[in-house]
Amino acid sequence: MKTSKDAGVVTAFILLSDVKDEIDYEFIGTELDIAQTNFYFQGIPDYDNSGNITGLSDTNTDWHEYKINWTPDKIEWYVDGKLGRTQLKSNTWNATANQWNFPQTPARVQLSIWPGGAASNGQGTIDWAGGPIDWNSDAIKQDKYYYATVGEVSIECYKTSSAPGTNTGKSYTYSSWLGTNNTVVDGDKNTVLKSLLGSGQQWF
Repeated sequence: MKTSKDAGVVTAFILLSDVKDEIDYEFIGTELDIAQTNFYFQGIPDYDNSGNITGLSDTNTDWHEYKINWTPDKIEWYVDGKLGRTQLKSNTWNATANQWNFPQTPARVQLSIWPGGAASNGQGTIDWAGGPIDWNSDAIKQDKYYYATVGEVSIECYKTSSAPGTNTGKSYTYSSWLGTNNTVVDGDKNTVLKSLLGSGQQWF
């Protein structure tokens, strides 16, 4: 992938589940030598979970291979085959809630760019994204839009002997509102979309 560039423009490579378990790569358009990583459990906004992989060559002009290796026990983020960060599930225990605050449910892949520096966002988000987005930048004048370039995406499901991850049925559903790994059912229920807007296709 080659990321986008310029202040306020954020390129994202995300794993996201229906209960908002999330594992991220995000790239700020003014920090083209850094890959930001993060994870969330069920959408809980704990920003202490973030970590940077630094020392990359220009992520906008150079091709880099980004890999997330996610197993029941850990998350690993790689850049160009080199391990950049490891997060162990064993370090995410929440004693108050009596649960692991670790992504643990079947997820989809999302690739996108988004205007973190848009005026409609909170000031904290704008500052994090490198500042206000410039809709009259040289990139806009030349190409008419901001973009990232994706050369290839490869997905290999982690294989386990018990759900989730058994990959023996045709759908993953939940047996409880808790939305944790022990409530995932690998079964034969049909998946029904409310509309074509829920197809999972991303336009960018």
